[in-house]
Amino acid sequence: MRLEVQIEKQVENKRISVSFQIEDEIFGLVGKSGSGKSVTLQSIAGLIKPDEGKIVLDNKVLFDSENHIWLPPKKRNIGYLSQSYGLFPNMTVMENIKIGIKGTRKEKEEFAQQLLNRFRIEDIKHQYPVKISGGQKQRCAMARMLGAKPKVILLDEPFSALDATLKSEVIEEMKEVFASFGGIGIIVSHDMKEIDTFCKRKISFDEANK
Repeated sequence: MRLEVQIEKQVENKRISVSFQIEDEIFGLVGKSGSGKSVTLQSIAGLIKPDEGKIVLDNKVLFDSENHIWLPPKKRNIGYLSQSYGLFPNMTVMENIKIGIKGTRKEKEEFAQQLLNRFRIEDIKHQYPVKISGGQKQRCAMARMLGAKPKVILLDEPFSALDATLKSEVIEEMKEVFASFGGIGIIVSHDMKEIDTFCKRKISFDEANK
């Protein structure tokens, strides 16, 4: 699987310009707050439209400014985990996970149960997001994202809201997720140590957009 990104986007008084190509790997985007990391991730996910450039996933054009192509998020098959996790507050953990799963009712139930067990949140499946911890919210959000069977997973500062002890635990869980995923993953962080834990290759937005 191959992802090609070459985009430009004006955000307030800053021009963000980024270009990279990745293939079946976990890739890192590192830089200070406001450097353009999240904007790039959201552009790949289809949540933001760049001003210029091109985004191609396995020969499928997701965005092409010259040819006026812009696919909506639901047609990209890309999983995106935001810093706030984006769980639906009026749905239980189980309902949040099931919402992205396709198939019959039985297939949805079975796959959701597998994800609950995998992320060790089966005991809170009937609870609502307001009643669970930050780490549990993250695991629920990750399970929901993987339930849709995305080709690419995008993680925006996935450990920023966790304390040191929980962060260490979740990092180990993420290693297991990436090991079994086998596709393309992109992690955004301002912490070089986090990036180096998962990624062999990375780009620095502080250097690219001076």
